[in-house]
Amino acid sequence: MNGLAGANLLAVLQARQAFAPVAQPGYRTHLYVPFEELVSGRHESLLRESFENTQRLALIGPIGSGKSSLIEYVTSTGADVFAPIWISVGHESDEILRDPPEFARHLIREVVRWARDSQAMADEQRRVLLAETTPTLPTVTHAQRQDFSLKLALGWLNPGFGHEVEETVADPAVERNRGEFVASLDRLVELIREDLGRVPIVIIDDSDRWLRLDGEVRDSLLDGFFVDTCRMLAERNWAVAMAIHPDYCATRGYRQGAGNGYFTIQHGMPQLETPAALRQLFAVRIQSVAEAENEYRALEEGVDPIPSITVEVEDVFEDGFDALLHEYYEGSGQNLRAVLTVAQQALLETIGLGEELVSLASLRDAALGLAF
Repeated sequence: MNGLAGANLLAVLQARQAFAPVAQPGYRTHLYVPFEELVSGRHESLLRESFENTQRLALIGPIGSGKSSLIEYVTSTGADVFAPIWISVGHESDEILRDPPEFARHLIREVVRWARDSQAMADEQRRVLLAETTPTLPTVTHAQRQDFSLKLALGWLNPGFGHEVEETVADPAVERNRGEFVASLDRLVELIREDLGRVPIVIIDDSDRWLRLDGEVRDSLLDGFFVDTCRMLAERNWAVAMAIHPDYCATRGYRQGAGNGYFTIQHGMPQLETPAALRQLFAVRIQSVAEAENEYRALEEGVDPIPSITVEVEDVFEDGFDALLHEYYEGSGQNLRAVLTVAQQALLETIGLGEELVSLASLRDAALGLAF
C-alpha cells in the first residue's frame, strides 16, 4: 500500500515540506526535533519551567539557530497552560521599540486585534484567518488560540474596561495620559491570568533584523529597548522570552539591561557538535513525514489497522551526507536554517533529474548555488 520508496518517497518529502527551512503553518512544530533528543543538557524543559514560573528569558543564538522554533515548540506543547503573545520587533518602528508606554499600547492593540477578529467572524472564518495570520503557531494550537481570542472578546471584559481598551487604548488617534497605557496593560494581563488561568508570555521575535541597521542607529535602538522597554516588560506579571543575537550581548544597552536583572535567565542555543546529531534530526523528520503520509493513505484506502512503516535516512541520502552537511553547519555559524535550505534544494534537484537518492554531488551543487 505505502509505496514509500525511491522517487515516490522523495516526492512525498518535498510535498510535506520535510526539509523546509521556514515551515508553513501546521508543519513547524510537527517537524520539530527537540534539542534534548539531539544534544545533552536542558533546553525545552528549561524554557517550559521558566515560563511556568513567570521568568524572563533571553534565548541567545545566531541567525537560523532555531530560537523561534524552540520557543514555539514549548509554548505550543503547553497550549493549555500558556497564552503566548508574539511580537515581531523586526517590523516595528524605532519609536515604538524605545518608548515603553507606546510599546505597552502596541501590546494591547495586539490583544485587541485578536478579540476583534474572533468576534466579527463565524467559526469557520475565524479558523481560516487564524491559519493565515499566525505563521509562528502550528495547526495543533489553532483551537487553543481561537479559545484565547474568543475569551478576549469585549463581552468577556467588564463593560467599562472593554470600552476603554477597544475605543481608546487601541485607537492611535485617541489621546490619553501615556502612563495609563501601562496601567491598562497590567489590568489586561491580570484578566488573562484570572479568567483563562494561563501564564501570559510576551515573545520578542525577529530581533536578528536589527543587525542590518547602521552601527550608531542600532546602538541607539538597543539602548532604548534593552534599558527602558525591557524594564517595563520586567515589571509586569508575565513571562518574557526574547530571541537575542549574540552580537547584542556586547552592547552597552544589553549589558545594562542584564545587569539590572531584566532577564532572569540567559540561555545559549545548543550547538549540534557532531554529524550524528544532524543525522538524527533528518532521520526524525523523514520518519515523521513518512508516518503522516502512511496514515493518510491508509485512511484514504480504508485500511484498518494502519500498518507500521519505517523509513531510514539511507533511503533518502547517499552515505556521508551528515558529515557534509555538518561542514556547512559549522561554516555558516551553526545556521540550521541554511543547512535545511541546502537539503531542500538538493531534494528538488534530485526530483527534477528523476533520481531516487539525494547524492553528495547534489548537496554540493546546492550549497554552491546558495553561496556556501
